[in-house]
Amino acid sequence: MTIEFDLNAKRSARPLRLLALALLCASCTTTPEPIKAPPGEIAISNLAYGPLCGPVGAQTVCVTSNDIQITGKGRCKYGDQEMACTWYGFSFDYKPTGAPLELDCLATTDIPRDYVNIHGVEAINVTSLSFKLSLDGSGHILHDQYSGWSPDAKLEENLKQVCSFKGTKVFEIDLHIHMAPNGAS
Repeated sequence: MTIEFDLNAKRSARPLRLLALALLCASCTTTPEPIKAPPGEIAISNLAYGPLCGPVGAQTVCVTSNDIQITGKGRCKYGDQEMACTWYGFSFDYKPTGAPLELDCLATTDIPRDYVNIHGVEAINVTSLSFKLSLDGSGHILHDQYSGWSPDAKLEENLKQVCSFKGTKVFEIDLHIHMAPNGAS
């Protein structure tokens, strides 16, 4: 099949100029719009989740990943005991800023687990836990979490976390958590 263009005809030259203009505009770049939230709502951007890097208190998400391999290279507290663990979590930017906000969150797993935080044990041997995620009004949050590592543990679970604001889902994260075969030693 041969396609011919009549370059001398005014009619066929116009579509070629429009195509060239469209291709030129397609390569234009624009500055990203800042996130905006309608009144009474929250908007998030730059959601990242996965293993954390850096010292406790200055951590960031290393790389966005649903795969969380528990290596035991970190140190965490379980009640009064210190243990080998792996830190992971999520972060995002949000609007509006200024006033503190709270998200209603639900964590669910396909196997029972214990939930602890720096204040102590939240729940033991459960498959779901509701919690409040406090946003301080700064426009960014990192929510760090950890799982303990043990040489005899055979943990493999799917952890879903859903957070809502005033009954509207803001985000959902599904993580696959499993023990590294040769973790901390």
